[in-house]
Amino acid sequence: MTASPRELRTAELLHLAQTVASELVSETGDTWTAEPHPSADVSMVYLTRATDGARLSLRMSMVYAERGRLVVEADEPAEVTAHNYQAESGRRAYVARDLRATFAIDRPARAIARETVRRILPRLAEETERVRAEVARHTEHQDATEATARRLAEIMGGRVHTDRDGKVTGTIYGGPCRVDVSGDRVSLDRLYLDADTAAAVLAVLVERKA
Repeated sequence: MTASPRELRTAELLHLAQTVASELVSETGDTWTAEPHPSADVSMVYLTRATDGARLSLRMSMVYAERGRLVVEADEPAEVTAHNYQAESGRRAYVARDLRATFAIDRPARAIARETVRRILPRLAEETERVRAEVARHTEHQDATEATARRLAEIMGGRVHTDRDGKVTGTIYGGPCRVDVSGDRVSLDRLYLDADTAAAVLAVLVERKA
């Protein structure tokens, strides 16, 4: 029976990460800090660059073919991770998953740092800014959805639907029809009008389209 490969525990990972952080300082001139994942159930350590908040994570690989090996990979900055935790699946932002490197658990910290500098850091700042920009777009879209939905709900005497966290979903109930809002775009479902009202509405739509 093949023995399971040894894995580093959280305390060992943290000690290694702190040493790698020191080596990264020597290699790059930037300040790096190491801190464990906030959940005690997650055996992972974040390495954060002070200049821009870019992050790496260090943990034991969860890939079967990489059992017993360390993995260092690009991770989202802290505020993006917080956003992803609350956002719907289509509104989350992640750095490229190919920015990673694996190491034997007895690999020296200096070698890990140098390989990280060579293979991951060249694109880390770019990926960090990309996911921040994605989150900013999602936030702007959500703000526009909420503002439009509340404005229309007040006009039509309806109520804005919110999810269990109190976030506006963009759906309005209680008026002459169901209204769905996405940003500044609006969809009216099953709106039945008399001919004169329909003609007036269509005239406005044609005029604005022109």
